[in-house]
Amino acid sequence: QGAPFVPKVLEKIKELTQKSEHHLIAVDGGINKNNITQIKNVGVEIANIGSALTMAPDSQKAYNELIKKANE
Repeated sequence: QGAPFVPKVLEKIKELTQKSEHHLIAVDGGINKNNITQIKNVGVEIANIGSALTMAPDSQKAYNELIKKANE
């Protein structure tokens, strides 16, 4: 299954985005509706989401929730 999200990586992402204007940051591992807003707010532009969708009882509902949270 999916790897757990490591919250301390958020600080590293912040540092990276402050050092360079030209970046495209992607995160893979443990992204779900509880942390996607935080991840987006530090500058992540691509979220590779796996088990939050594949393990959900209703993957379309899970997807819609993730999109809603990402756009908050």
